[in-house]
Amino acid sequence: MIKAVIFDMDGTLIDSERIAIIAWNRSAKRFGFEIPLEMLHGFIGMTRDACMGMLTEHVGSERIANEMFEDHKVIEDELYSTMLDLKPGAREVVENLHARGLKLAVATSTRTIQAHEKFDRFGLTPYFDVFTCGDELNRSKPEPDIFLLAASRLGVDPASCVVVEDSFNGVRAGHAAGMHTIMVPDINNPTKEIAKLAEAVVPALSDVEPKLVELGLLA
Repeated sequence: MIKAVIFDMDGTLIDSERIAIIAWNRSAKRFGFEIPLEMLHGFIGMTRDACMGMLTEHVGSERIANEMFEDHKVIEDELYSTMLDLKPGAREVVENLHARGLKLAVATSTRTIQAHEKFDRFGLTPYFDVFTCGDELNRSKPEPDIFLLAASRLGVDPASCVVVEDSFNGVRAGHAAGMHTIMVPDINNPTKEIAKLAEAVVPALSDVEPKLVELGLLA
């Protein structure tokens, strides 16, 4: 039986990835560039530094890449005020797993302040025992560091943890951490590689708890 569930944030519990893509496209247009959708999808689950490496290579200038990043964040914050919402079933799955007595953690590539702002906005912060964020680590997903740190802070063996993720890199990181990994696709549907790494792929957050029961990880 599992003892803890570690959730990704953006695209998993909070419906923010579509907003990020809109912001990136608007910013790129301002600077006279286009960012391929494949690259935008590649940003999902990455820290700022990892995104910056890809963006700098694409635009050919670290200065322009930095300016674009900051510009897209301003646009993103403006859009959050009217468009940001929870993913369907997010509140219910968090409340239900918390009621079962499981320890809950957030492991996100987003910076600490921004992560807390989002969860505070929706009143979900009290349900989580631990927040582990992108600005606390040198290596981002698909490396397992963020999930292993979350498990350590929870005082739980990685093998007794479930990771709930929407991104390819998140699934890779959860698998590499030796944790049961459930994918709930948001923008990217799983490839054969990702489907093999995930213990299960479910269409919605409302399916996570029943799937854990089906897998014998919850009574």
